[in-house]
Amino acid sequence: VPSVLVYLERFFKELSFPSVRFSIFAGEGLPVSVLNGWQEVIPNAQIINLYGPTEGTIYCLRYDWKDDDYSENELNGIVSIGQPWNGIEACVVDDKLDVVDSPSTKGELCIKGSQVTHGYWNNSEKTASSFVEIKNTAVPGIYYRTGDSVFVNSLGNYMYCGRIDHQVKIDGHRVELGEIEHHVRVISESSLVAATIEQSSNLTKNILVVYIESDKHKPENELIEKISKILPPYMMPRKICYLDKMPINLSGKIDRNALKNKEI
Repeated sequence: VPSVLVYLERFFKELSFPSVRFSIFAGEGLPVSVLNGWQEVIPNAQIINLYGPTEGTIYCLRYDWKDDDYSENELNGIVSIGQPWNGIEACVVDDKLDVVDSPSTKGELCIKGSQVTHGYWNNSEKTASSFVEIKNTAVPGIYYRTGDSVFVNSLGNYMYCGRIDHQVKIDGHRVELGEIEHHVRVISESSLVAATIEQSSNLTKNILVVYIESDKHKPENELIEKISKILPPYMMPRKICYLDKMPINLSGKIDRNALKNKEI
């Protein structure tokens, strides 16, 4: 998973693996920020970004990263998830499960194919909500709703925008936490950043909190000032917390539930 690469970043200058042929990542968004340094460690390898949910057993889309074309194939600092493998059908749908008309319109990624499961064991309710019929697409049928927000760019590659359940409303505005995380990563010069919506200690309101793993703690006011020049007021973090170590779950991803359980 990309989080492993983030932890290796501090050792890039000490590492050299010219015989490596493939470097494959999956499981979470792959940040562009660490790939240039990693490419120097494995100069002869092809870097591949794979995407797929467990229900797709498992990888369904693929993007072969090239350092000379990533400008069109990255979003908020995250590498494209590419295009479906042979045997996989993919489409982007809106809230009403209609396929979106414009290639650049965001929606939920849905997939179908022989490797995609047909449902959940002894859970008909969850199966009915996650596996739905989509008719107005090139290949109609039952598709799995991944819960991931995507759009298709001008090159035909799927761009990962984040989890739909990571989209939140703040002051009436729909906000993608991944966009906030991207700008904080750039400003803080830290690759491990997580934004969450949490309740204040007196439970009176929801606040936007950003967690940063770094041993270089920049003053909070300095970060807030720089962020305010990029993001509108409703997307501004109300609190920034530095961590010596970001909590990681068993899958190697940032454990957001653990972050939400921290006292603010």
